[in-house]
Amino acid sequence: MFKQRPFPFSIIVLVAFLGFHIAGSYLNLYWIYRWFDMPVHFLGGLWLSLMVLWVMIAFGQIKSITDYKIKSLAVVLIVTGAAAFFWEAYEIYMGMVTMSSPGYGLNTATDILSGLVGAVVAYLYFIKTKKCSGTSVSNVCEVVEAI
Repeated sequence: MFKQRPFPFSIIVLVAFLGFHIAGSYLNLYWIYRWFDMPVHFLGGLWLSLMVLWVMIAFGQIKSITDYKIKSLAVVLIVTGAAAFFWEAYEIYMGMVTMSSPGYGLNTATDILSGLVGAVVAYLYFIKTKKCSGTSVSNVCEVVEAI
């Protein structure tokens, strides 16, 4: 089933994401620097989207050039947007933020936007490192191991 390995780039992104998040949590960087969560949300959206694209390849959901350009962009934007929305709801539930906090709306919007920008970057990486054979009936796509 999982003949394709995850994108090597996704491992680098995951390590960076975890490094930023752990540093932000233990060193209180999230509270010292108001912008600190933006790169974390970006990296989270980037990593999640890379993993979604890999799963789509592994389950054979991306087979033709038309499918991967249209379907993959829609799926990563929907999945990443939903994950960002639920993460923001989790932050409220856990008491990390309140809706009455000053700048809550702007912070939430930039967090979700940062995740979606990460999704678009993952999509662009996916398109750049994708190699599809258009000569056969099956149009099988294979990930080119870049990086």
